[in-house]
Amino acid sequence: MTVLVISPSMTVSEELPLGPEGYLAKIRSLLGGPVNEATYHRQARMWARDSGGGERNVMATALASAWLGRDLASAYWLYGPVALAGVDSDGRAQACPPEVYRDVRALQEVFHDLRTRWAATGGPADHDAWQQILAGAFAAIPTAARTA
Repeated sequence: MTVLVISPSMTVSEELPLGPEGYLAKIRSLLGGPVNEATYHRQARMWARDSGGGERNVMATALASAWLGRDLASAYWLYGPVALAGVDSDGRAQACPPEVYRDVRALQEVFHDLRTRWAATGGPADHDAWQQILAGAFAAIPTAARTA
């Protein structure tokens, strides 16, 4: 089973946990401790460190926001590395479905485009930057995906 890991530095890696029986232990190991599980997409699960410590994970927060169709950061941020896996109709973890890969790739493009633009202009203040990220995420991720 393939799990995607989004780091606070906005890199995305593919990890292969042990299998259906040992995946949660592997996710804990990948993220460095106890984890919280959340559902932001009907075909995926997301895990973040339980302690909430570390750097803000802007990409994972933007992805969850786009999936929910609202600004998650208005309530809370995701911190540290975040893991994503698919989920079957019975709620069991499985490999990430193509829709999740598509959404992550689309969001990577949004961040690339914004960084390129900001490099030329000096970039906006934090709040304005987040609003641009959020707008880009909402535009890049199909409305159909926004159903938790």
